[in-house]
Amino acid sequence: MTIASRQTSAVETSAPGVERATSELFKVGMRRLASGIGLITTFHEGRPHGFVATSVTSVSAVPPSLLVCANQNASAHDPIEHTGRFCVSLLGQRDKAIAAQFGSSSRRDERFTQGDWMSLPSGPLALRSAMTWFDCVIEERIRHHSHSIFLARVIDVGIGEQEMPLVYFDQHYLEM
Repeated sequence: MTIASRQTSAVETSAPGVERATSELFKVGMRRLASGIGLITTFHEGRPHGFVATSVTSVSAVPPSLLVCANQNASAHDPIEHTGRFCVSLLGQRDKAIAAQFGSSSRRDERFTQGDWMSLPSGPLALRSAMTWFDCVIEERIRHHSHSIFLARVIDVGIGEQEMPLVYFDQHYLEM
């Protein structure tokens, strides 16, 4: 039996036009997509706000732009929306503890207590140990169900040390 036929026989099929994608089934499927980790940060009303994201995507090189998806219930969503600015700090493996801290809503007040942070001239904070950071200005926001898609122009880029990226897969950070 070839690999293709084994995969086909193992996959359930449904009749065309029949919607089977439940929220839980979708989440299980998406957990199988390995993703890099970005910390999305901003500074609003005298304090920093941020969250960990796997939904960061390059959109265009001319002009440099990217998109970030944020849950509208996330504590950093409204501050990002109000300021119109955010920073994406792409994490390497040495920043695993910071990612875990940002990924836990119960540790929200601890998020900026670890790491060496710098204020960017536009307002957001960047993590100095990040492999790369992107300073962004939101150009468009699209609401889609529970999330906002922020399309942003990148106004500055910081390049840090090259290292193995922190990768998230099936609810775990991978050691490479």
